[in-house]
Amino acid sequence: MTERSRGGDPLWAVALGILLFLALTAGGVTAAVYFAKTGFAKRTSPEAVDTALTADPDSAAMIEAMQESYPEDYAKIRIAVSESARRGAAPASLHVETFQLMRNAALAHLPELAQAPHAELAAYTAAESRMLAALETDDLTLCARYIMRGFGPGEVLSPEARIALAEMGVAQWRGAAAGRDQPVKRKVGAALAPRDAEALVAAMRKQGMDDRDLEVFSTPGLWVRAAPAQQCAVGKWLIDAIGTLPAEQSDRVAAWLILQKRLK
Repeated sequence: MTERSRGGDPLWAVALGILLFLALTAGGVTAAVYFAKTGFAKRTSPEAVDTALTADPDSAAMIEAMQESYPEDYAKIRIAVSESARRGAAPASLHVETFQLMRNAALAHLPELAQAPHAELAAYTAAESRMLAALETDDLTLCARYIMRGFGPGEVLSPEARIALAEMGVAQWRGAAAGRDQPVKRKVGAALAPRDAEALVAAMRKQGMDDRDLEVFSTPGLWVRAAPAQQCAVGKWLIDAIGTLPAEQSDRVAAWLILQKRLK
């Protein structure tokens, strides 16, 4: 593949890099991070599940957004976790189960999020930018892990990152509901259009990406071995850059990236 943009960047480079940027959706991790509550296994009703999931003020808004936007999905989760608790599942097991159920529900609605109107899609991207900024400041290793493979159950985030992640979860569920109820019928291809890839690379350069960063980002063998600081920085530049593109183009790129997360 040798096609290049007018500025000399490979038009396919951004796709090679972004395919590795398979961040776990916020809807899965936020609730699970706060799920394990002392004594929950002794209070096994669906109402106890509600209490456990909304006990942390940072995650409560995200859970409420899911309840309002996708009540049937939430009902299935609360019943499944309640039944597991009644069977005697340990708190750690309930934690992991909740994480996976929330994650699966979030992934199932990514196509709807990709069809959200501009305001909702931009809110989701902005929330992810805030979370990455907090992670970059607090924990480069955790930031890189999010960029490369997403969070797992039990990740410990700073207060600032928790708040931003919860906001991202709220934006995700509300955006998915908006895409379901008011779909814009956005065409999202298997790969970014050359003009969008070129614009995104140019915007990432304005955020701070240099030639070496681009080479690493566009070479899978180098990208997976890059230092955490570089993985975090490039991932943050990517998300920040999306927010600087013209609205329609920003939406196309954001929607394309969202749909890549289904591959996780």
